[in-house]
Amino acid sequence: HTVRLSSIGVLDAARPERNLPLPALQSEDLQALGRLLVSVACQNAGAAAPTSLRRSLSFVHASYSADLSRLLMLLLSPPEAAHASVHDAVALVSGRLMTRLAQGVGYADALRTELSKEQENGRLLRLVLKLGLATSRPSL
Repeated sequence: HTVRLSSIGVLDAARPERNLPLPALQSEDLQALGRLLVSVACQNAGAAAPTSLRRSLSFVHASYSADLSRLLMLLLSPPEAAHASVHDAVALVSGRLMTRLAQGVGYADALRTELSKEQENGRLLRLVLKLGLATSRPSL
């Protein structure tokens, strides 16, 4: 499944009244991403609530890969416990990102090959039809 996010940061640009330092805002964003991932993984909007977070994380650990569990632990760690950055999060998922990218490129290549075959079939059909028309009319 693919999740597409759009209009990220619109509220920050529309209401810039918060004067927190950039690292604090980045940490808040990483925790929000962690809560979003927990909710998506558990297919429950309330899964990231403080009362059910521990149970949700144990479900994710039992149902998904260890990489996802490590990513969620990094993202949901308190800001004072560890200074996680987006670079740390990307380092955890970079192998899977590259695999998915390679799969996407391979799929696009396969589609392009099939499209070129169909295009060539269309050209051959037009040529056969023209030859059939030319041979069926002795005046041509």
